[in-house]
Amino acid sequence: MKNSAEVLAAIHALEEAFPVDTWHCGDLPLWPWYRVRLYVDAVNDMLAASPSLKPLARLRHLAGRAARAVGRVPLASWRDRRSNAPVRSGATAVLLSDGMSFTRLGEAWYDRVMDPVLQGLAAQGHAGLKLTPLAEAHVPRMVPSRFVQPRIDLIKLLATRRPVRLHAPGLDALRLAAAERFRVAAPDEAWLRLQAARLQALASWFDKPLRATGASLAFVNTYYSLEGQAFVLAARRLGLRTIDLQHGMQGPQHVAYAGWSRVPAGGYATLPDEFWVWSEEDADVIRAWGARAEVPHRPRVTGNYWLDRWRDESEPLVARFLAEAAAQRGGAERQVLVSLIWGVSEDEEINRLIEAARRCPPSFGWWWRLHPVEAHRRAELAARLQRHGLDGSRVGAATDLPLYALVRRADIVVSHSSTVLAEAAQLGVPCVVTSDYGAGLHERLVRDGLATHANDAAGIARAIVAAAARTRPAARAGGSAAGSLAQALRDVTCQAHGLVPAEAPA
Repeated sequence: MKNSAEVLAAIHALEEAFPVDTWHCGDLPLWPWYRVRLYVDAVNDMLAASPSLKPLARLRHLAGRAARAVGRVPLASWRDRRSNAPVRSGATAVLLSDGMSFTRLGEAWYDRVMDPVLQGLAAQGHAGLKLTPLAEAHVPRMVPSRFVQPRIDLIKLLATRRPVRLHAPGLDALRLAAAERFRVAAPDEAWLRLQAARLQALASWFDKPLRATGASLAFVNTYYSLEGQAFVLAARRLGLRTIDLQHGMQGPQHVAYAGWSRVPAGGYATLPDEFWVWSEEDADVIRAWGARAEVPHRPRVTGNYWLDRWRDESEPLVARFLAEAAAQRGGAERQVLVSLIWGVSEDEEINRLIEAARRCPPSFGWWWRLHPVEAHRRAELAARLQRHGLDGSRVGAATDLPLYALVRRADIVVSHSSTVLAEAAQLGVPCVVTSDYGAGLHERLVRDGLATHANDAAGIARAIVAAAARTRPAARAGGSAAGSLAQALRDVTCQAHGLVPAEAPA
């Protein structure tokens, strides 16, 4: 398999052939999480990424991560204690962050997906509680939140002893059929049993803050994570409206948003009621399957409100960071922004990019930006670049500065498959996509001439030089995302309180 479309087609065939929509553990549907794992394992294999860990190794990995969280998160919480959000009644919404969608704005960290929603709710007189997972625990925070990762890790570890009863007819047959399509084995019953135990345990824990706040709305970033699905399940058990907020690339090749061919009449209890998306194209992908359920999973276009904010150079915050990004060019004739992803092999990404950079004119400047998950590896990457005769002095700045400030001050954006390629095109910056997988995800950009696809180092270098020589395309017109978000918040809060929302503007 060469791209995600082929992986999804194989999953669709399995979904059609087996009664996966009937798989459950109590009120927990099992197929959504199994579907995601099938996709992730197949893509990791396709991209020659690190193989999935064996069960015992997974437990050791989880224990190690939990140990880091136990030390790091309480310390961060104490240092930034004025921004610790209490769990108390009176909140309209509870929000589960992904723990990664943070950008540093000066001395404080801002959650680009969740914080605009919290601030929008506050502007309309509603309180919200944000739960932040992962061990990174970015502090100081611009907007208060509650760190939850040590507890989540403990729940996962303890859930290994929790007995559960599964109903998964046809699982063994599906695994045999999957073996004919994928080189990696599909997860077995033991894996599914463990995941069901963890999902049930996490949902029981999320019930506590949801119930204590008396919230009527539950927002989630990355609903398709294990924690996200447990959060959605807990919220739906309590009758809350659940809403997924787009944070990155979706579209017709994303396993969590595209092509669900079997949807139960009442929908899946681990999928949100609503998907707030950036574009009509993203919404159409969800409409194609979400409307089949009697209680449908519905999209709503709110736009990319964080990106739209960076179009306005008159805003002081935007002007400040655009100036800082410009200062990082260091007199380069052309500035290349390399947005690295994580989870793929070095041969698949960094090795060919380093060789491509060595082939480009010395007058080109390079910003190497690490994915948030690997931001701690900046010194390692800088040293590696230096060993290859490249400038590694700006890795830290390129990783820490707001992404859209860098995009706006770059001349070319290069990535294996990152969402930033689509966002750069929105801002009128030419792109180079360096993998078959990425070219599949960004097929429309390549087709429309907004991105060039090149696989090998020589081809990538030629594409970068050619993009630098072309006239820069005009930025696409921005939408009124801030107004769309405000209207969406008015609508859901009014409906949650039994009121009739005002009609949205045309």
